[in-house]
Amino acid sequence: RILGYSEEYPFHGFGDQNSGVKRLSAAEYTTIHSAFLASQNDITIVLQRSRSSGDVGGGEGPLHKSLKEYITARPEEALKETGLRTIATEYPFPTGDRIDVLLKDKDGRPVTVEVEVDCDATELAGPLQCMKYRALIAYLCKWRVAEVRTVLAARSVASSVRQRCLDYEVQVMEIPTWPGSAP
Repeated sequence: RILGYSEEYPFHGFGDQNSGVKRLSAAEYTTIHSAFLASQNDITIVLQRSRSSGDVGGGEGPLHKSLKEYITARPEEALKETGLRTIATEYPFPTGDRIDVLLKDKDGRPVTVEVEVDCDATELAGPLQCMKYRALIAYLCKWRVAEVRTVLAARSVASSVRQRCLDYEVQVMEIPTWPGSAP
């Protein structure tokens, strides 16, 4: 239907030259890709089935907590992306790990968010947690790792950490101030 064919069309002679191959426009690709992702396992249902029972995490400082709460309450504003919805905060995995914030984007893809206050040039834990959580969510939802997004959110991120994150497809979002943070 997305390409204008009826549901009964057998795709015999499909494509612009009846070759079985069709060049898609960017808009057609995006529409098909979004429909495909939406047809996959619903992240909310999958995560409810696989939720670990255990204590909610602790030991975080007041800045970390307030930044995490801001992202949870207003993900679109905090991460500057429309269509983000919060799924869970401190989502516990069966492994004992916990995602700071778990979101769903406008296409239904999971977005894991690791919150750090500041990431200096020696920061390792935040980026590594991003990569780990991305893989864990992909496994639970039976998605390819490349279809799960991950974000490292912090007040500041050293340029070397930012570059290394980008090399490993970890999005970086600097949030210098937020409601509840000190000026």
